[in-house]
Amino acid sequence: MKSTGSAMIFLLFLIVLPNSRCEEAPPIPNNTSGVRLYLPFKSRELQTYSIISAEMFYDKDHSTTDTSSDGIVDALWCQSSDPEAVGTWYFPNDTEVPAFDGEFGNDSAPRPVFAKSFDGQVALARREGLLGYEGLYKCVIPDEDGVNQTLVAGIYRTRLYKANEGPRLSSAVTYNLISVLPLHASLNFNVTRSPPTYLNCTVNDTISLSFSRTVLDGPSSVTGVSVAVTERYAGRYEFIVSNNRVTDSEANGIVAAIGDSRSLTIGVAEAPTGLAVMLTGSTTVQVSWSHAGTTSHRYEVFQVHNNRTQSVFNTSMDTVANIKGLTQGESYTFFVIAISLNTSSGILLPSEHSVPVSISIPSNKPSTTSTSSTLMRSSMTLTPSLVSTRLSSSSQVVSTMSPSISQFPSNSPQPSVVRPTPGNVDDPDISSVGLTAGALVISLLSLTLLVLIVVHISGIVAIRKTKPKEVRGTGI
Repeated sequence: MKSTGSAMIFLLFLIVLPNSRCEEAPPIPNNTSGVRLYLPFKSRELQTYSIISAEMFYDKDHSTTDTSSDGIVDALWCQSSDPEAVGTWYFPNDTEVPAFDGEFGNDSAPRPVFAKSFDGQVALARREGLLGYEGLYKCVIPDEDGVNQTLVAGIYRTRLYKANEGPRLSSAVTYNLISVLPLHASLNFNVTRSPPTYLNCTVNDTISLSFSRTVLDGPSSVTGVSVAVTERYAGRYEFIVSNNRVTDSEANGIVAAIGDSRSLTIGVAEAPTGLAVMLTGSTTVQVSWSHAGTTSHRYEVFQVHNNRTQSVFNTSMDTVANIKGLTQGESYTFFVIAISLNTSSGILLPSEHSVPVSISIPSNKPSTTSTSSTLMRSSMTLTPSLVSTRLSSSSQVVSTMSPSISQFPSNSPQPSVVRPTPGNVDDPDISSVGLTAGALVISLLSLTLLVLIVVHISGIVAIRKTKPKEVRGTGI
């Protein structure tokens, strides 16, 4: 009896042991840096924006035979190298995929898909068909630095997946200049017919450009792509968009790349030449330059002052700019950048800046020489003084007025009198006026003296003529 019971327990152990080995579990965590998408059904790591069929992910181990079973749930896994990272899946309409805490394969799990989290990874599991739920699913999960990363997978029903003819680039590529210094421009286009998986942007087949995607919802499956241009590269710009689809065959999960491409030639405008800066006022300068090349341009003038560069003038076709409001005693540097206006010749990026030219704004300090000269002239006045002239031939004294220079205060400097240059009648000084007045007085005195002398002599002669003759008597 005991032996029979022991045999039954042993057989039960043998039955349970294989099942315990096949217990469904998540795949091996991501041991590399960063984040990734992993598809156990094809044993393949996926690029972001890869497209898979709905028949490639499930809510259980979907091995067809016991011999191929590996015990790993064949969901679509979003993994981070941070074991504590928690990720979230989103539907194509950006609503959150419901999370489920129960076991895989549980009938109470949400339909058609649900998310289930483990350490450093989150599964997107499917329970039924995706009719009405096809499109781009997104997973947001932090990397080892705690920075959220977004991974995208296009998931479609088998019929649409097989009918996918790959993405197509719009024929028009638009150019948008955001800033001249530093250069920031963008090249924009749309991708249609299917969501893009991989976008390669190069210049002359060697320089790679960065880009960003904007996924637009809607039946047209349009994805807006913006390629950043931050360097002045001239040459052939090529954009290749491919649709990396994981095949629905069992041949090692081969990725079939179906894509489209566009290319265009972009140039760089010629830099302005002959830059000159001229002082036109106490705080104003005029900046001038020569036209750049043969195409139409507008120009932007930049000023460097105290290690700060700023745009100070925008002009269309003019090659002259007046810059006002500068500071006296300061130095300024100017340069000009040309921006093409001629779209018929294709896209031209802004030019390199012209050769810089510097100028110093002089200080406005008064001249001490001109000021003292003005003070000297304004301090001179005329005051009357008596000049006595004694006639040598009589005791009569005649008084008159003559000019003299007033005395300066004892604490002020005594200016020197500048004699006029002979023949300079436009700017006589006060001393010459005084000399002229004195000469006039002397002339009047001389004339008066002459008149007196004449009168005196005339009086003497008259007296002698009127005096009676003396009669001498004779004797009888």
